Amino acid sequence: MAGVGLRFYQYLAFLSVLKLLSIALAAPNLQTQSTEDDVNIAPLGVNVTVVTTFGPGCSPAWHEMDPQTKAVTVHLPDTQIEFGPGIHPNSSRMHCRVDFLIQKPQDWTYGIQSIDVTGYFKLDEGVRAFFLGDYYFPSDPWSVVNEDFDGPFSHSLYTYSVKFPLWRSTLASCSPSEASRITTQTSIRLRDIDAGNSTGGSGSVGIPHHLDDGLTLTYQFGWVKCLG
Repeated sequence: MAGVGLRFYQYLAFLSVLKLLSIALAAPNLQTQSTEDDVNIAPLGVNVTVVTTFGPGCSPAWHEMDPQTKAVTVHLPDTQIEFGPGIHPNSSRMHCRVDFLIQKPQDWTYGIQSIDVTGYFKLDEGVRAFFLGDYYFPSDPWSVVNEDFDGPFSHSLYTYSVKFPLWRSTLASCSPSEASRITTQTSIRLRDIDAGNSTGGSGSVGIPHHLDDGLTLTYQFGWVKCLG
């Protein structure tokens, strides 16, 4: 029986190696860019369309696009995340999924460089803001980043960037195809740093209701030339 178990685990290890090899072989053949600007500026022929925006704390929404970089900013005017004594747990989190349909030249690839969260932040000592961002293409591995931001932080306008290392992230195929679909997800949650020892502190993310915007999410794309 011990031999059977050993062979089973060896088989699983072999499958893991095959999976990693298939991902490596499927990765786009990239040409190194000389400057950051090369990555930030979209090539001619790129067309970005926001297909869907939905999720708790993600409605209603409207968006605008930078004509040069094709970065998309999604405005969430009614979004405000609150945490503290007497506040319902559902009010302390939000989750926003945004799908894009992107048309690009066949000799280019792209990925998400960052998701920038802008709004008024306020965190008491002992309160943590937890950020999770991910994106993926159909049938491809996910690129996931999660980060923490701890109080105290006074009530002020702030942009927090969830950054994806472009050269280690999932990128679109270099092969010619129709428009590709990319799905992004952004989650924010406020909580005690030490869940077992609450300080009674509070926190909020989002511009107060008397102003126009509650929260904005800006999706920065990275554009990379493929080798011929």
